[in-house]
Amino acid sequence: MAYKTIIGTMKTAGTLDISAGDIDLAAGSVDNADLAGSIANSKLANDSVTVTAGNGLSGGGEVVLGAAVSVALDLNELSAAAVDVANDSLALIDATDNGSKKESIADLMTAVAGNGLSAASGVLALDANELSAAAVDRANDSFVLIDATDGSTKKESIADLAAAFADGDGIEASSGKLGVKVDDTGIEINSDALRLKDNGVTLAKMAGLARGKFIYGDASGDPAALSVGSAHQFLQADGTDLAWVSMSGDVTLAAGVASIGATKVTDAMMNDDVATGLAGVGLSAASGVLALDLNELSAAAVDRANDSIVIIDATDNSSKKESIADLAAAFADGDGIEAASGKLSVKVDDSSVEINSDALRVKASGVTNAMLAGSIANAKLANSTITVGSTSTSLGGTTTAFSGLTGLDFTAANASVAASLGANTLTLGGATSTVKIAGDLEVVGTLNAVSSTELLVEDLTIMCASGSANSSAADGAGLKVDGADASFLWSHSDNAMKMGTDLYAAAGLTARLHSLTGDDTLTQNHFLVKCDTSGGAITVTLPSSMPTGKVFVIKQAGHATNAVTIATEGSETIDGETSISLASAYGAANLMFDGSNYLVW
Repeated sequence: MAYKTIIGTMKTAGTLDISAGDIDLAAGSVDNADLAGSIANSKLANDSVTVTAGNGLSGGGEVVLGAAVSVALDLNELSAAAVDVANDSLALIDATDNGSKKESIADLMTAVAGNGLSAASGVLALDANELSAAAVDRANDSFVLIDATDGSTKKESIADLAAAFADGDGIEASSGKLGVKVDDTGIEINSDALRLKDNGVTLAKMAGLARGKFIYGDASGDPAALSVGSAHQFLQADGTDLAWVSMSGDVTLAAGVASIGATKVTDAMMNDDVATGLAGVGLSAASGVLALDLNELSAAAVDRANDSIVIIDATDNSSKKESIADLAAAFADGDGIEAASGKLSVKVDDSSVEINSDALRVKASGVTNAMLAGSIANAKLANSTITVGSTSTSLGGTTTAFSGLTGLDFTAANASVAASLGANTLTLGGATSTVKIAGDLEVVGTLNAVSSTELLVEDLTIMCASGSANSSAADGAGLKVDGADASFLWSHSDNAMKMGTDLYAAAGLTARLHSLTGDDTLTQNHFLVKCDTSGGAITVTLPSSMPTGKVFVIKQAGHATNAVTIATEGSETIDGETSISLASAYGAANLMFDGSNYLVW
């Protein structure tokens, strides 16, 4: 009975004591239970890690495995960003619980918006509804307007606005008060009312009329021009109408000369003041002279859309009537005012300025950034700085380092730290700090090195090529020892873990033992095979296409009566034979596949 040395892959289920030769350990054959305690730092090629603080962090440094290192938030390391006031947030210390939290710029602006200001999406705006009501002092008060010259928002005095309204004809302004201008010869202001002045309407101001005619009221009550009568006729009223009649009786008229007959005029016929007798409503008489007297007229409710007033027409200096509506339209010829049916109104764009309850006001959210004369200075803000940790920064300023932070939290979403770090090093913690990852740790890029004397892994398994779709995709996965040119890698073509160098088993080697009681075909997973022939002869078939160097150790369990026949699955031979036999009790065969056939070793 011959025994041969085994070269190749061997698995054992017990402890092997090998005094000479090399033994290859199977994948996963050495676990934590096989180690005599923990691996000390001094046994590791690298017993420390270096934690480098990158953008947004400070501290870090080299720390021995098992020790701790601290990293502090350092905002001086962060890259500058364009401010999105509607969506960006700032870090702050919440006075309620002294915790570090984030707050949106939009909420911050809402908090700082005081009287006269409103905030929306992080933008402050003038809000006149916030202001207190005040009695109007037209001589001294001012209001807000949009300057058409440069499109900016400015203040303007009510007095100046009234002066602008009065830039048209027939209107004037003084200390914010509008007034109608009159020449005080034909028209005057009396008790805050416009009227024709006594003796103010001259013949030159009256409209022309055909020679010899004059105006009277006709049967329809309309003014009409009375035709010229015949020579030597005069007008006579019959109680209803006027008519031209020829003079007769005591007075005769001939060739334009009236002749009163002798003794025809008596005292009873004479009136002491003929003019006084002729003066009716709207006329007064003095020393025989008639004059316009508006005090004689009846008061009336003003219908600005349809009523008219008397004016002196500057074109011909005559007295004419003009509708109040036309006069209002003339007043509204300047900027910022309009007229409709005799009603004056201030024109607004209804986007920044509006009319509310017959009052001019700045529209809510009407003042845009473009309307502001530059930026709002920090000095105008109730809070012009933000404090993160113990670092205070003025609004508009830049801080790349923060101190005094006790925590840094993110919302439940994907987040990144030092995303703009580039090819530089990010250090977490200091030389004596401990860096803990509470959840899972995933290294997306290439892990170049773990600088540690001792790497402790609490998980039961270490998975290489995680997520590989199949064996081919996992080809080459495993462990490598830099500097020793040693490796323990998965080979897809060999369907086995390949050891790149000799294996030295300092404490024995154990492989799994397969027991057969009947015919069976081996696979690559078999190594040590015990054949129990107590029930009859057994045929063990060796598989085809095994990795070169694959070894099978087949042992007859001790029943000499029944042999173990070893055959091949295909055209392979065993030492040139198609099969061999273990006929003696406890016979054994070490078989190695050389890439084409099996050799007994």
